[in-house]
Amino acid sequence: MEKVLIVVGIGFLIFHYWAKWNINYDNSKAGFKEYNKKLKLKIDNNERLTFLESFSVFMNKTFDTAINISLKAGLILIALGIISTLILKVKG
Repeated sequence: MEKVLIVVGIGFLIFHYWAKWNINYDNSKAGFKEYNKKLKLKIDNNERLTFLESFSVFMNKTFDTAINISLKAGLILIALGIISTLILKVKG
């Protein structure tokens, strides 16, 4: 069981760093920063967003939340796997 926790934790960390790399790659594309600035300006001015714009904002927030959770969950699972391995070795 403890090995499963470690493997799943490593999987979460791989997802975290893969997603971070993809976001940095997307941010480097031409036009992406301008689009995000336009959306932020519309939101700040309380203008109505189109369906695609509001969906884009929703997905960005959801993806950012998933990235943050994956880092914490991965580290916690790896720590639990290591701790349970050590406890089993101490017990015999």
